[in-house]
Amino acid sequence: RFEVRDFDSVFAASTLWATKAAAKFDVQVEPLLQATNPSKFRPEVNEPDSGDEILFVGNTRNVYRQIIKDCVEVGITPSIYGKDWDRFVPSELIAGEFVANSEIAALYRSAGVVLNDHWDDMANEGFFSNRLFDAVASGGRVVSDQVDGIEQVFSGSVKTYCTPAELAELCNIDNRGIWGTQSEIVERANSIGQKHSFDQRAKELVQAVQNLI
Repeated sequence: RFEVRDFDSVFAASTLWATKAAAKFDVQVEPLLQATNPSKFRPEVNEPDSGDEILFVGNTRNVYRQIIKDCVEVGITPSIYGKDWDRFVPSELIAGEFVANSEIAALYRSAGVVLNDHWDDMANEGFFSNRLFDAVASGGRVVSDQVDGIEQVFSGSVKTYCTPAELAELCNIDNRGIWGTQSEIVERANSIGQKHSFDQRAKELVQAVQNLI
């Protein structure tokens, strides 16, 4: 509490946590969410539905990540890019151990569906994964575990699930229409890229400093 009070402005990458912290510490805490780089993560980087059917990019973090575990349970076969997955899944699901940063946007855009997950404490406190911003800005259809406010922030480009059966429905190729047309996906991608860019975050910080002067 006293550490937070030492600062003139306090920001948090979660609207939920910012509200809770403001009440707990009796100071103003402003939400400042994660961001993306729209010059890199944009729909023009690749053709839609030309790559992996179900895509997951991420290391194991020394645990059998729940969204992948749920996929295996219901027979979904994601293409996994990341390290140490041979401990948990059949080798045929592992597409590679590393993806160059310059190639990630194209993977997101070309995938049928992009999978995303969170640590439990991140999800419980409303902190959105940075992958969400990058994947949506790239024009990807994203499926994620639930976090408070996620579908509202991403305007329908992120669909959430609770059970493995719900995950299976969202990954079914026949249900791609729930994300809308490609024109709608691109429109939302560009909107996220503009509204949640690093440049926009920098402007918000500069404005906060100017308000203190």
